[in-house]
Amino acid sequence: MIPVFTIFFVIVILITAATIKHNTKEQDSVDSRFWEREHKANSTLKKDISNLKYITIPDEFFPSESDALISKEAENFLKLHGKTLLNLNGMTNTELKLNYGIMNFEKLASYDTNFLDFVSIVPDYCIWLADSCDEKDKAIKLLKFAKECDSDSKKIDTLYEKLLNS
Repeated sequence: MIPVFTIFFVIVILITAATIKHNTKEQDSVDSRFWEREHKANSTLKKDISNLKYITIPDEFFPSESDALISKEAENFLKLHGKTLLNLNGMTNTELKLNYGIMNFEKLASYDTNFLDFVSIVPDYCIWLADSCDEKDKAIKLLKFAKECDSDSKKIDTLYEKLLNS
């Protein structure tokens, strides 16, 4: 007679094998859909991007070049001067290519990177403005501008509320 343990072990092995086979089929299907979509995205030609919500930081927020020489925060913010920003949060590279074409991908990715740099630099720059330059109003105005650009940054939101209420 076959021991109960051996029967149990064989059943566990069979269940495990069936589960692995099922999961492999599902993953193959997911992979296949991804690569089909990616191929379609890479085949999408240039589309009109003139209707996108481009962002240009107003000159009034930038420091003077002498301020940029004495402050790393001001120097970092000054690097954004004249750059185009575009908030593409929530969009994958595949979605970008599908919606706007492969020929626009690098340009849009660059604008998105500029926006991400803006969102990461603004809090430190605004703290510097408020604390070191006694320009709390300018800092609040810049934080408000960042919020209006849908920055989705807790650090910006928190600092905005803090400066408003202080």
